[in-house]
Amino acid sequence: MTMTPRSNKIIFLVCAVPQTLHRRAAARNMYVSQWFRSARELAEREADEWLVVSERAGLVGPEESLDPDFTARDGCFQIPMTLEKERVFTQSLFEGLLPRLSQGDMVVILAGKFFPSALEEKLLERGISTFAPFRELDFVQQLHWLKQA
Repeated sequence: MTMTPRSNKIIFLVCAVPQTLHRRAAARNMYVSQWFRSARELAEREADEWLVVSERAGLVGPEESLDPDFTARDGCFQIPMTLEKERVFTQSLFEGLLPRLSQGDMVVILAGKFFPSALEEKLLERGISTFAPFRELDFVQQLHWLKQA
């Protein structure tokens, strides 16, 4: 995947998945599904920085150590959140991302269709572009997209 024109900085958000190791590990290694491995490889190849987005932990750096018991309920945004949970989660992500970003940067969101679209709106208001290729794709289509990228 080549994004043109190149923005100032590209940050990828890769959603956490339910399939995890059964021991403590760095976030980049904790999630073991083919989907996550493919998304991580793309992020490592294309991004200036990438972060795992966990429904339980929020933004997690790839080298941050995670406990499998803590990550067990992550689901890659395949089911909707309550409105209040989505509002709080969106604000938390926004506050975590904002210090890393400047106007003209881009955030690529590799997450399921129920990832809070309000985050994209908040970033766009700050002049930060977003790309969420999986918004309308089912799981099989997402895997296919990742293999083609």
